[in-house]
Amino acid sequence: MRVRTFSIFMIMALVATTYMSVAVPANSGEGPVDRYAVIAAPTHPGGNVYEEALAMREYLISRGWNDNEIVFLTDASNEWFVDGISTKFNIENAIRWVAENADENDVVGLILGDRGMICGNMPYIVTSDQELISSHELSTWINEINCPNMLVSLSFDFDGNFIEAIAEPGRLITTSHGLFEETPFNAYSLAEGLRNPLADMNRDGHVSIEEAQSFIGMRMFEFGQSPQMFDGVPGEFIL
Repeated sequence: MRVRTFSIFMIMALVATTYMSVAVPANSGEGPVDRYAVIAAPTHPGGNVYEEALAMREYLISRGWNDNEIVFLTDASNEWFVDGISTKFNIENAIRWVAENADENDVVGLILGDRGMICGNMPYIVTSDQELISSHELSTWINEINCPNMLVSLSFDFDGNFIEAIAEPGRLITTSHGLFEETPFNAYSLAEGLRNPLADMNRDGHVSIEEAQSFIGMRMFEFGQSPQMFDGVPGEFIL
């Protein structure tokens, strides 16, 4: 399992290897490419999860994604693009919708921001309706998606503990926290890295998910957060 935490030494190594890699689209198979995203985020004190969800949606739209390719779940807004509240039922159904439609030629993004908790060694997502999604449940749902070009971006306390359960080839997993890590405020923003040209470490004109995660990782130390990344996708992942 290839999991990266962003110490200064790892960041320097990532910069070096990024200069030697070539940015490629997330999909490199044959046939038409469809795109599917699920963005789920409640609003609650102690973080910018809802704002980050909006920023990620805006980023996807700026990259040419259509609203019919994005399921947006939140209890924080009734904007026209919101498809429902971020309940356990709705999150599961949205992921199953992706599983029913996506194939090996497509690109998938699962962007889940919520509250997190841990009981024993089992991490959970706490949804808007106070239901729990265990790492094993999330793994079961994601395993139904037959797509080797998948981003799973998590943003909540203890999300680093999810990597072991969901890491598989064909998946790029980013988290806002490290193992058993909890902070009073979640300052993580993948969208901030994706929109910042300074994150383009290899100067190829594209900010990959890997580059954005390492860029944000450098800024999270002051907030007591240790973002992690499991990279099971060849090349750079460009949404």
